[in-house]
Amino acid sequence: MKTLFLIAITLSFFAFSCGNKDANVKTDKNETTKTTLNADGSFPVAYVRMDSLFKKYAFYNELKQLLEQKQKSSETTLNSKSMELEKRAADFQYKMEKQLITSRQAEATQKELLEEQQRLMQMRDQMTQKLMQDEGELNKQLYDSISSYLKFYTVEKKYKLILPYALGSTVLYAADEMDITEEIIKGLNDRYLKSDKK
Repeated sequence: MKTLFLIAITLSFFAFSCGNKDANVKTDKNETTKTTLNADGSFPVAYVRMDSLFKKYAFYNELKQLLEQKQKSSETTLNSKSMELEKRAADFQYKMEKQLITSRQAEATQKELLEEQQRLMQMRDQMTQKLMQDEGELNKQLYDSISSYLKFYTVEKKYKLILPYALGSTVLYAADEMDITEEIIKGLNDRYLKSDKK
């Protein structure tokens, strides 16, 4: 019941700043589409290395630890109940072999053990579902945290597009000068630490 946490999250940050010069672009249907450029006519793009962001962002690590604690608690509960059921099943088997119980008692005990096994399987499925829901909620919190910061960041820095860069992503190459990872991590952590103190 291991949960892959947040690494698989796709963070596509299309951040458009306001108050810049407009440029008209003709489409195939002769319609005019408006796109925004910086005052100098540039369309600045940058990228963030997601592995470094997840490794160094304090809020991400807090969310990850929280989910791991929930997973560990669920596993402990399930393991405890499983061991208890196994012990009861072994005790039942011993009594059957030694003929210490009647056939009616054996039938009733076997039915109880089967019902308990089904309840345990249902509990496992419910815990798995709950962990998946929790992971989804935490993913959303992480996405909201990063995207809200980038909206603020791009207004000041005049970036039009910030891409996630990771192994297996659609970005095949990105120049080092477009890498704003460390700056973003610092800004996110500074904001998080300030909000955490309030």
